[in-house]
This record gives sequence, C-alpha cells and structure tokens, in this order.
Amino acid sequence: TDGAVADTVVAPYNRVPELDDTVAAVIVEPVAANMGLVAPAPGFLEGLRTACDAAGALLVFDEVITGFRLAPGGAAEHFGVTPDLWCFG
Repeated sequence: TDGAVADTVVAPYNRVPELDDTVAAVIVEPVAANMGLVAPAPGFLEGLRTACDAAGALLVFDEVITGFRLAPGGAAEHFGVTPDLWCFG
C-alpha cells in the first residue's frame, strides 16, 4: 500500500543506519545475494544488532538465498550475530 511504501526506508548495505523508536524492524540479507554475493563488512551485522537493540527494533535476516549454505545455523551461526527473526525460502 502507499502507507507501507511511505514507511519504508532503504539504507545502503554495509552501513549501519541511525535508528530511533519509530523503526519497527530492520530486514537485511546477511550476505547480499541480490547484489552478487556481497559479504558483510566487519562489524556491520554486529552494528545492526546493537542499533536495533538500542531502538527497540527487530533484526530480521532474509536468508531465502543463503539459507543453510553458510552453516547449519545459517548466517547467525557463521557470523555470530543472532537476529530476532529469520526468513528461509
């Protein structure tokens, strides 16, 4: 809907955005497969986890493509960062 589009912010990959209490969730591909398999920069996923915790937002990993290819526990296990929710294909 128009409201959902207006309430969605697209942030550059590998940059931790500033979040406030109006943000409900950050949805991210831990490895950006939609851009040709771009790995997260050191500290990026950890920074997202910290920013989400501080803002009271959920961290959601979109692992539809990466799934269990990185490790049996997905990107969370591989990178040592646990999201609040995962999305697997």
